[in-house]
Amino acid sequence: MRSVMAALCMAAFAPAAGAGAAPLVGGTEPPIVEPSRRPDDVVLVHREIIGEIAGADRGPTLTVYGDGRAIAHYPIYMKRAGDWERRLAPRELDALLASLVAKGVLEFDVAATRAATRAASEAARARARAARRPPALFEASDQSTTVIELSLVRYAPATAGARAAGGIAKRVAWTGLHADALAHPDVPALHDLAAAERELRALRESPGFTRMR
Repeated sequence: MRSVMAALCMAAFAPAAGAGAAPLVGGTEPPIVEPSRRPDDVVLVHREIIGEIAGADRGPTLTVYGDGRAIAHYPIYMKRAGDWERRLAPRELDALLASLVAKGVLEFDVAATRAATRAASEAARARARAARRPPALFEASDQSTTVIELSLVRYAPATAGARAAGGIAKRVAWTGLHADALAHPDVPALHDLAAAERELRALRESPGFTRMR
């Protein structure tokens, strides 16, 4: 599969695309976010890997397929242990994926975001030194890892003249996401990723799921 970075580069330098959705204000067009509709194709995975749990089944998982089937899995040690299922209508699935893209999941750069958090921490320490006060200490207690995987058959960003690219697969993993987002209010990428995780967790915990086994 072509990487998402290649897709974004293609979109940036491609000639204008053909007729499609109506342009937005400012000359840009709405993004193209098109998943597979095949019932056996996974288009979205959200996984929580709980840090203090050993073994293979280390946290709850949400898996969404191209036909809108959503499976929520909870390990045996959790209150809702087992597998639960619900069905998303096509418009619901499209809205969910578009929301995740709008929150920057496809463009999330782990290395750049880690560099931004280090720079923010150093800037905070420098301000503390200049003010002759001790730096604020923040100890993260949540060492769970958030994993979000997104797969699209076609994607183009909301950029004038952007051409859609196919075969997009993105995986993001971050340990201590919500603690880091709280500790670094000046790193927008972390806040957006935390918002995406909350949206997926809310879907997994929403009414409408029925027990499979």
